[in-house]
Amino acid sequence: MSSSLETMTRYWHILSQIPVYPRSITVRQIVHHLELEGFSVNIRMVQRDLNYLSSVTLFPISCEVEGRRQSWFWPASQKALSLPLMSTSMAIALYMIKDNLLSALPKQVIHELEPYFHTAEELLNKKSSNTAKWKKKFKKIDAGYLFHAPVLCNDIEALIYEAVLADKQISVLYQPRNSEPKHYVLSPLGIVCKGNVLYLVARSGEGQDVKQFHLSRFQKVEILASDVVRLKNFDLDEYVEKDAAFSYPIQQKAVELMLEVDESFVFFFENTTIGEHQAITNIDEKTCLVTAHVTPNSELIWWLAGRSDLITVTSPAVVKDELMELLRKANQRYGIA
Repeated sequence: MSSSLETMTRYWHILSQIPVYPRSITVRQIVHHLELEGFSVNIRMVQRDLNYLSSVTLFPISCEVEGRRQSWFWPASQKALSLPLMSTSMAIALYMIKDNLLSALPKQVIHELEPYFHTAEELLNKKSSNTAKWKKKFKKIDAGYLFHAPVLCNDIEALIYEAVLADKQISVLYQPRNSEPKHYVLSPLGIVCKGNVLYLVARSGEGQDVKQFHLSRFQKVEILASDVVRLKNFDLDEYVEKDAAFSYPIQQKAVELMLEVDESFVFFFENTTIGEHQAITNIDEKTCLVTAHVTPNSELIWWLAGRSDLITVTSPAVVKDELMELLRKANQRYGIA
């Protein structure tokens, strides 16, 4: 590699390692990253590179000095510098994320994405003669009633994400439902976002059980030096999808669901599917039969209960019985015989 090309490549790696304020990175940390990438560097060389790059208007990186230690960062207001240049479709996707999905993202991630949001909005402003007009052309809506997301402590949330990525155990003070705060040593296995609520999936102590912890209930978190205690063959995708851990399964075996659906609501099943191998056939002018293979769970029962005026469950008995029991309790609550 020619000397000039190697220098340019080194510059790019240095710039890519510098985080957005309030995060920062030391010269020594940058040297370590460069060495991992195969560069032969030292602290004096990297310090010289940083001084040069910060003098170039295109790269407004800054540093905080504490004694002999320098911590470098990009200003929080700086738009993102990226190659290749951002496309219009990418800018629209980022705008949709910012406008609609921020409640499901960690606060630290949101902060680090701000330069990209800024770049996307600037690009779209240039593409459209009317800023207010293009902003009205993209919208996301949620299915069902949208509850407000719980407030999370930024520092605690950041520590949990750091532990998940580093595969380190955490010592926590956690507030369970209906009891006093408890201390746990957890082995984080992953993060799950359900709707606008975030959960930590973790193993507690040396037990074999995998548990779910609501992120808003953590009161203190400390990252430990010890590695997570793994479970053999644990897979987060299987835990969520196959085991249906967040859907409250009634049974694990799939069954054929048979629904008699009012003709005014058939459109819903024409636009989406409730399960695998879904089929729609006419019973008469006012009713259709919808069949599909599903794994029964409580969320399915709740969904069917909310549409009981339009849907009748004819099979299987496990779903029909659960639904009828739920409706019976609802009738009792409202004083209906």
